[in-house]
Amino acid sequence: MVQRSEPYPTKAVETEQESKTIDIPIQPTAMRTALTLALLWSVVTGLSLWWNIDWQHSFAAGLANTSQPAAVLSEYINRHLSVLVLVHVAVWTLGMAGLVYGSHQATQRQGFQARAEKQNRLANHVFNNALEALVVTTGDGTIVRVNPAFSLLTGYEAEEVVGHKANVLRSFHHDDAFYADMWRSLLETGTWQGELKNRRKDGSIFIARESITALWEPGLGKPRYYVASFADITAQVESQQHIEHLAHYDPLTDLPNRVLFRDRLNHAVTHAGRERRRIAVLFLDLDGFKKVNDTIGHRAGDSLLVEVARRLRSCTRSSDTISRLGGDEFALVLERIDDAADVVVVADKLLAALAGSFLLEGREVFVGSSIGISMYPEDGDNAEMLLKHADTAMYQAKAEGKGRFKFYSADMTRRQEHRLELEGALRIAIENRSFEVHYQPKQRLKGGSIAGFEALVRWNHPTLGMISPVEFIPLAEELGLITHIDLLVLEQACAMGVRCQEQGHSVTMAVNLSSLDLKNPDLPTLIAGILDQTGLPPHLLVLEITESFAMEVGKGQTQILERLTQLGVSLAIDDFGTGYSSLSYLKELPVESVKIDRSFVRDIGTDSRDTMLVSTIVGLAHSLNLKVVAEGVEDHDQRALLDAHNCDEAQGYLVARPMPADQVFGFLQGMAASAIAE
Repeated sequence: MVQRSEPYPTKAVETEQESKTIDIPIQPTAMRTALTLALLWSVVTGLSLWWNIDWQHSFAAGLANTSQPAAVLSEYINRHLSVLVLVHVAVWTLGMAGLVYGSHQATQRQGFQARAEKQNRLANHVFNNALEALVVTTGDGTIVRVNPAFSLLTGYEAEEVVGHKANVLRSFHHDDAFYADMWRSLLETGTWQGELKNRRKDGSIFIARESITALWEPGLGKPRYYVASFADITAQVESQQHIEHLAHYDPLTDLPNRVLFRDRLNHAVTHAGRERRRIAVLFLDLDGFKKVNDTIGHRAGDSLLVEVARRLRSCTRSSDTISRLGGDEFALVLERIDDAADVVVVADKLLAALAGSFLLEGREVFVGSSIGISMYPEDGDNAEMLLKHADTAMYQAKAEGKGRFKFYSADMTRRQEHRLELEGALRIAIENRSFEVHYQPKQRLKGGSIAGFEALVRWNHPTLGMISPVEFIPLAEELGLITHIDLLVLEQACAMGVRCQEQGHSVTMAVNLSSLDLKNPDLPTLIAGILDQTGLPPHLLVLEITESFAMEVGKGQTQILERLTQLGVSLAIDDFGTGYSSLSYLKELPVESVKIDRSFVRDIGTDSRDTMLVSTIVGLAHSLNLKVVAEGVEDHDQRALLDAHNCDEAQGYLVARPMPADQVFGFLQGMAASAIAE
C-alpha cells in the first residue's frame, strides 16, 4: 500500500484488478463545507442585521412625525439598535459555534469511518492473502466464506462450498466421540486446536493442523460464527513419523532396535507377571559374519543381515518381537510360552533357517548361528537380567561348538560339566547299544482293537538313572548322533513287529525320525536293509516325521519321502498342529496319516475351540484320504468325543502307558481276551 504524505486520516480504495489501497484526503472537504456554511451564516445574519437596522430607521422616521420629543426618539433608537446588534451578534456567535461543533463532529465521523473502512480493507486483504486456509461458518456450520488458500489446499472453489456444511471435508478417519469432544471444547472454551484428517475434492487425505474460534453474539447465548484456520502438515507428520521410526528401528533390516526391544521386553515381563505366564528371551549371534565382511565386503555383510532378518521373521509368529541389537547380534522375545519345549521348537527352526546357504555377490555362503535362551521368571524378573542371561547362554553355546542353542543356568559351569558328562555317556551308550525301546499302543476307536505301537526310546544310565528323552535327544541332534539312536530304535521296533506277527498279532510299528535323519540321502537304503534283516513287511512300518520337516519339504523337496514310500512303508505327520500347520501342504506329501497333538486333545470337550479344531482336522484329513490318530487320550470322555468326530485311532494313558518289550505280548493277549469276552 502506498502511503500519502498528508498528516490527516486516509481511507482505502480497492481497484478491480487487485487488492491495492491508495490514500485520499478526508479533512479538506469537511473544512471547505464548514467554511462555506460559516460564510453563508455570516451573510444571513448580516443581512438580517441590516434589514432590522433599516427597519428601525424607518420606524424612527415614522415616529419623528409624531409629537414625541427628539431626545426621547434618539434614546429609543439607540437603545433598540444596541439590543438588535447584540442579539444578532449573539445569534451569529451561537450559529458559528454550532457550525464549528457540527463540522468537528462530521470530521471525526468521517475519520472514524475512514479508519473503519481502512481496517476492513486490511482485514479483507489479510483474509484473501493468508497462507493458511480460512473458513467462516454460521453457528450451524454452514460455510459463508473461504479464502483462496482454502481452494488451493482442498481443490474446492468458493462457489462449490459456500452455502454447504463444513463436513464436506470430512474423511471419516475420526469417530463421533472425536467430534463430540471438539464441539464440547468450542462451546465451553470458545476455541479448539488439534490435528484432523481431511479429504480433498479429489478424494486424497491430508493431515491438517486446525484452529477453530467461536464468535459469540451478545445476548444470543450461542456462537453466531465460527472461524477456522488450517494448514497441511502431512509432510511434517510423515517426516516426524520417519524420524520416530529411525529412532526405534534398525535402518538396515527395519527390525526394532535395542531401545524398542527393551521397551517391548519390559512390557512383556509386566504382562507375563500379571497373567502368571512364561516368556523366553533368545539372544542370537551369527557364527561367520566377520568372515563374510572380511572376504566379500561390507555390502555383502549388509545383504546377509537383511536376509537373516527375513528368515527370522519367517520362523516366528507376528506376536513375537525380533530385534537387531547391533552388528550381527539379534534378540527375540517369545510370549505365551507353556514350557521350554516350545522354545526348543522355535530355536530349532531358527538354527535350521540360518544353517542354510546364503547367496551373496554371486557366491554361496554358510554362516550359521548360536542362540542363548533365558526364561521368565526362572532366569530373571526384569528385562535387563533376562537379556544379560540370554547373552551369557549364547556365549556358552558358542563355546560348545556354535550352531546350537543353550538355555541359561545359574550355574553354567556345573551344567557344562553335566553336559560334558552326558555327552560322553551318550557316545558310550550308542556304542554299547544301551538304549531300551518302550512301546505305547494305538487303539482303533471303532471296535477297540489294537492297531499298532509307537516305539519310544528310553535311556537308563547306570549312575545317572533314567534320563529323559527331552534331555538327551536334543543333545544327540546337536552332536549329530541322533541317526544312530533312531536306527537302533528302528531295528528293535521292526524285530518286535515280527515277533508280534509270529504270535498272530498283525500290528504296525511307528518310529520317529529326526529332521537330521531325513536329510541323509542314504536313509532309504539303511531302512531297506533293516527291513530285510528283520523280515518285517514294509506295510507294517510307519515312519513319523516332524511337522517342521514336513513344512520344509512341502516346497517340492520330496525325493527322500518318495523313496521311502517306494519301499512300501507308511509316513505320518507327528504332533500335528503344534507349529504353523497348514493342511494345504499335506496333499503334496506322500503321507498316509496325521497325529493330532496332545495339546488339542487335552482340552477337547471343555474348550470349544479345541473341539472345533479337532473336528476340522479330522474332516479335512479324511477328505484327503488320511488316517487320523489322536495323542494324549487320558479319559473316556475324550475318547467318546474323538469317536463321535470319526477319529480313527487313539493313543494315550487311557489305552496304556508306554511299556517295555517284555510286556507287549501280555498286553495284546489281554486286549484280545477282553474283545472275546465282549
